[in-house]
Amino acid sequence: MRLLAAALVLHTSRAAVTTLLPGTAEPETSDSVRLLKWINETENGFVHPTHSVRRLGPGFRGIFARTPIEKDAVLAVIPWDLCVTHPMDQDGHCGLSRKAVDALVKGETPYAKMLQEYDPSLPNDWPPNARSSLDGLPPGDWDRHLKWFEAGCLKRKATEDERRGMYLMVARSGSSRAYEQGGYLFLAPLYDLYNHRNGKYHNTLVKVEEGESISIIAGRDINAGEEIFNTYGEGTLELFRDYGFVEPHPRVWNLGGLRFVEEDEGRVTWPAAGAPTGPARDEFLNRLALLKRALSAPLPQAADDAEAALLERASLFIDAVGGAVDAATADLANNRLSGEL
Repeated sequence: MRLLAAALVLHTSRAAVTTLLPGTAEPETSDSVRLLKWINETENGFVHPTHSVRRLGPGFRGIFARTPIEKDAVLAVIPWDLCVTHPMDQDGHCGLSRKAVDALVKGETPYAKMLQEYDPSLPNDWPPNARSSLDGLPPGDWDRHLKWFEAGCLKRKATEDERRGMYLMVARSGSSRAYEQGGYLFLAPLYDLYNHRNGKYHNTLVKVEEGESISIIAGRDINAGEEIFNTYGEGTLELFRDYGFVEPHPRVWNLGGLRFVEEDEGRVTWPAAGAPTGPARDEFLNRLALLKRALSAPLPQAADDAEAALLERASLFIDAVGGAVDAATADLANNRLSGEL
């Protein structure tokens, strides 16, 4: 083991106790396991041996900790030259999208091979019949990124490969600094392999040293058997639009003109200013009632199995939005009855 790897392993000081992990381990020949080995075998690259890539279902995998990890432990160091990077001040997002297309079409590295597996299947690209299941539902701007890309970057219609490259940039890129401060946009191996979850479940931090490396750090103690999570941002509606999945709780909603958090078991947390009161509450409840009616529209009939799978995803999304509407409505009703408002 290289000296760097040996030193970083020492960050884990608790006893190396393993536990039963969910799913099945990805085989050594899988692209995801090869990716971790590729990082480890690269000079100054490191992936903590606690990582276990597990197959959780068809097309779905997660990374779990085999052993306990202490806060601030280094989980991975990804050398800069293994990443797809582009300066923000040189046509930033457009430039990274073009490099993502190159990786999709011509890339030969283990990371490029994994990118080539990417099938976004986002709502904006669903067939018209399946797409109609989301008509009138928030966030509504389903084609936002494609419109920007074609108008701002290409000045024409995008090819299929260009669309996939753009969606990769939207869904998997990170930035080394706040956008207004310049720096780099990047696609990084392993960084985008962790699944998303917010709240107490999010357990990693990212440290970027421009031109050197991207490091993944344990943001808190991680138990053996716990999944290692990144965060893809906040906003359950926007995550479904940009990634195509309904995030687990906690969920951050922007509904009816207000932002609130739906915690586990339907508990609602309002912004620091508190829940709406008086006329503002009544107007908010009216908007939620209108949304609830829109959610009750029947789903179209599926033309085939592929469309049935998309409609199942639409149904999950509709149920999640409906659950948020019910949770917010019930919370405001309870507050009113208890005299808190």
